[in-house]
Amino acid sequence: NSFSQIYTALGTALFCLATFQTCNKLFSPRYFLGLILLSLLFVLVRNTNLFIILFFWIYWIFQKTTPDNIRRIFATGFGISCAITLQLTYNYYVTGEFTISSYGDEGFVWDQPKFWSVLFSYNKGLVPYYPIFLIAILAGVVCTKTRILTLYIFVLTLFYALLYGFWYMWDLSA
Repeated sequence: NSFSQIYTALGTALFCLATFQTCNKLFSPRYFLGLILLSLLFVLVRNTNLFIILFFWIYWIFQKTTPDNIRRIFATGFGISCAITLQLTYNYYVTGEFTISSYGDEGFVWDQPKFWSVLFSYNKGLVPYYPIFLIAILAGVVCTKTRILTLYIFVLTLFYALLYGFWYMWDLSA
């Protein structure tokens, strides 16, 4: 669990780097191969990382609909498709059924939402355990250049809080 969180943070940082770097060789074939591999590994580490990639798709679409951004979307989409195919194939090999989740009977509890607990609980809530997150959001709102991106990140965080709030073990403890 801790390693997948570290890999998710690293993958998000690499997607940010791939989005915001301004190098002349940015859109070379090697760059797009890197995006394919990054998105493949990112989804293999944790299925829900798909939503972070979709966040970048929205950003790329609204940033500027250029052929390069369309190629970014297709490259990451191909990586996602490969990851899902690998997961389905492996889970079918192991369990005998096509499933994207390898958790078996564990899953979502739709009648017991824990959205507020994910955000504010003393028992592994986001804000009490990582107060720097709240400071970063506030700093992003104060800085005019990053307001829109901060809003996107804040909405993505609320989505994850909602999603994990329905997970049977919302605090992700072992």
